[in-house]
Amino acid sequence: MDIPPSVSGREVTPRGVHLHPFGYHDFCMQDADYWCDLLVSMGTSWVVALTESDAFTTSGAAEALLEAEIIPIVRFGYQSTPGMAGPLKSCTDGKSRSSKP
Repeated sequence: MDIPPSVSGREVTPRGVHLHPFGYHDFCMQDADYWCDLLVSMGTSWVVALTESDAFTTSGAAEALLEAEIIPIVRFGYQSTPGMAGPLKSCTDGKSRSSKP
């Protein structure tokens, strides 16, 4: 894969981070400028974000990161609330599986 030397005039570095381990972004969007400025000040070029459904786009997180010239890499998945069983889908066969036996 060819990685471009810059995106929107900003140098692409090998530095990136994984955001929080769940797919909801509304709470951090209250301080989006703070978080985006922090990521840019650390030389972050990309972030991996989990999302459930369209939460990443409807929260404004995708737009905020792109405006800060940070490349979002989005992972889609379902995550159960701790202590509760939830559906998990296999990417290969589409069968529903429980997260608890």
